[in-house]
Amino acid sequence: MFAALGAHRLWCHRAYKANFGLRLFLSLAHVLALQNDVYEWSRDHRAHHRYSDTDADPHNSRRGFFFSHVV
Repeated sequence: MFAALGAHRLWCHRAYKANFGLRLFLSLAHVLALQNDVYEWSRDHRAHHRYSDTDADPHNSRRGFFFSHVV
């Protein structure tokens, strides 16, 4: 849940603005979820949307389930 609020909505899609305390809490929750750091996750997610299902997509579904959901 916090990953959707933090790395996904706040940093990737910039759907809302948050004060420093909330940003700190969400970034700590993201780190505790073992999903790499927020900046790397956001970069890969933006590239995923930009290059969806091409070789440039870091989570290309054409490479298989494991690659698209785990790597």
